[in-house]
Amino acid sequence: MKTYELMCVFNTKENCYPEGVQAVKDKLKAAGAVIEKEDDMGDRNLAYMLGKETRGHYHLFTFQSAADIFTKLDEQLKLQSQIMRHLIVCKKSRPVKPPRPARHRAAAHKAAAEEA
Repeated sequence: MKTYELMCVFNTKENCYPEGVQAVKDKLKAAGAVIEKEDDMGDRNLAYMLGKETRGHYHLFTFQSAADIFTKLDEQLKLQSQIMRHLIVCKKSRPVKPPRPARHRAAAHKAAAEEA
């Protein structure tokens, strides 16, 4: 099972945020996903207008799931009237690269000291 992130933008004027979040949780659990973390990111300005809306309430779900549920889950989220937009992405962890050796900085510092 891989880790995924689901970002949902809910309509703010209809005050449908709490029931929309609960509907998304129910859909994730019904699809067999395990929700690891939720982040309520609050009301924010949208990058562009969606219909006549300029603001949305953002909520981020982090969950683990098999890859075969996304077609069905995407179709179900499109039918939710509370959700203006949603996006599911795979969260990959990147290995941390070790820092570069300090020889370049030391050589430049030594050359500057010799000139002075």
